[in-house]
Amino acid sequence: MKDFMDDIEEDPEMRQNIMLFKNKNVVDDLEKQLAQLTLDDNQNKSPLETAQEKGAIEVGGKERKVVTGNRKTKQGVMSKQQEAER
Repeated sequence: MKDFMDDIEEDPEMRQNIMLFKNKNVVDDLEKQLAQLTLDDNQNKSPLETAQEKGAIEVGGKERKVVTGNRKTKQGVMSKQQEAER
């Protein structure tokens, strides 16, 4: 740790990107936020993912259909396959 601290002190460019003193209020706030996280799949879905699953979304008081387009180019098909592999 001492070597790391010495390196930071000697390199002003590195030093400007590192906060050496922790802010207790920020740390406490982040710990509270982390404590509230769950592994519920539905909680992590974006509004777009939810709309795609439902097949519709409400916009301006009206329900609109949500469709997913098919990729037709070779590059688009390859991209879709890579996404599916994730």
